[in-house]
Amino acid sequence: METLEEIKRIDHLVREDSDLGSFTAERMEFSELLYRELRLVLNEVHIMDASLRFWKLVVEDHLLAEVLRKDNLREAEWNGEPEWFAVVNFSNYPTVKEKIRNVGGHLSRFLKTRKVKTEIDQQLRKCSEIYVGFNGLPVPEAKNHNAAIIGRYYPFISGDITSGGGNKKKRELLNVIAEKYDSQFLRNVIRRIPKIYIEHFENLYNSVELYDPGNKTFHVHLTDSLFETMMIAKYCEEGARLIWYQHGCYYGDVLHKYRGYFEHSTGDSFRTWGYREHSIDEPWSAYRLEAFKRKLQKNNYQNIYDLMICFSAFEGGNKVKVQKDTEYLLGKLSNGKFKKILARPRPVHNWVKASDQLNFISDPRVTIAPEGSSIVKQVAESKIILQMRVPSTNFLECIYCDKPVIGLLINDQPTEIVTPHYEFFLESGVLHDSIESAADFLNRVNIESWWENVTNSLEYRDFK
Repeated sequence: METLEEIKRIDHLVREDSDLGSFTAERMEFSELLYRELRLVLNEVHIMDASLRFWKLVVEDHLLAEVLRKDNLREAEWNGEPEWFAVVNFSNYPTVKEKIRNVGGHLSRFLKTRKVKTEIDQQLRKCSEIYVGFNGLPVPEAKNHNAAIIGRYYPFISGDITSGGGNKKKRELLNVIAEKYDSQFLRNVIRRIPKIYIEHFENLYNSVELYDPGNKTFHVHLTDSLFETMMIAKYCEEGARLIWYQHGCYYGDVLHKYRGYFEHSTGDSFRTWGYREHSIDEPWSAYRLEAFKRKLQKNNYQNIYDLMICFSAFEGGNKVKVQKDTEYLLGKLSNGKFKKILARPRPVHNWVKASDQLNFISDPRVTIAPEGSSIVKQVAESKIILQMRVPSTNFLECIYCDKPVIGLLINDQPTEIVTPHYEFFLESGVLHDSIESAADFLNRVNIESWWENVTNSLEYRDFK
């Protein structure tokens, strides 16, 4: 596809009625096209010839943020001041307060972790197997003398932040490039590229020192820092190998998943929780599930709650449905059987109280899980867990630990791998296609005998 055709396709995909959610094929296509365009722009600005993989790894935060604001970016000319760092998880342009909080968060994390940088450099110099984002997970392979689990280091823009600083000529060039596009959306996206990727890119790039990159392998569970993404991108550009590891649900369950597209298109290998779907997939260990199990086994908690309701994040139009389903469930559950119920909201942001999502619950039997509380402790203290949405990472954690669990199956694009397992779980009462079915099941089931039959079945063990 020629560049002009790609631009037309981008504009088509960001039209008003488009769905660029994380679980659509269009999102994958759109992301690939936009990454390609950003690569051309950023290589010109920085006089580089870096690969598509390099720029994907570096600027993903910016793309994620702009996809959420596509309606704003498509409609009108944007003439504001670009953020210092990408502000993700806002559908509108971030406010001044949000920008300040974003910069303040980066500064705070930098001050807390600035001493870690020296240690990381030493590990990069000595070791060939580098593990990123595995902190606290049981990873026996990382105990090799040639391996290192690196700590988290968060860089910050050097110089006086109030004075602007950085290479302003690069911003001027970027704006000139943006004006060459007829596409309103692309002009806005390009002009809005954060300062860390333009004026201060050189500082970020040079903060990573290379030590024998051709003999390095990066094992990545999750990235959470601009230094990490730049380190991985810069080393891989010089011949290092990149292995991603599955870190949550949806992989293997859902046909179209943005994160799966991103990791499969940037990695040399993807280590899954036991299955093979993609050409680079490698069945491996579920480190996160094992960590959950070990924490669960360390604590000898007694059952306090007859039921724990585990909510997913409220997104867009699903909030009303979740409220209705919850009210129906609580209205139908037996008062004699379910005397104490725990409701666990899904944390979204550190600065937003997750418990506020469940303000609509007035049932006196229900306790709302407090902020920052341990989900391991709550699972241990509950007789049975109800997942309000499956796929769910905690659903898999419960299965891994043989904890009684049921869930509402909300997956309209299951893979061939998971379809037969869904069929068994629906037949056995582990999964349900409606809240009515789940409520009826909870009222009539003998949890102990039912769960014993489930866990002893060949189908259940095959899924595990």
